[in-house]
Amino acid sequence: MKPQRLLNILSVVWVLIIGIDGVLAALRAGYVRRMKNPFRALYGGLGYGKMVMMIVLAVINIFMLSRDLHRDRA
Repeated sequence: MKPQRLLNILSVVWVLIIGIDGVLAALRAGYVRRMKNPFRALYGGLGYGKMVMMIVLAVINIFMLSRDLHRDRA
């Protein structure tokens, strides 16, 4: 994958993480315990989505770091 494409993907993942975190904070402010089941499901789904985005971000960072280390050795 080209470096510019990886950086674009990283930017999109960061924007998604920040957006999901903002929505989770708004839902948390509404006291999830008092919410109806659809909002609880949304809150849980967004939490899992954020976790997946963080894993994708970590994998992309490891991939970019390994490419840089490999390039330095050559």
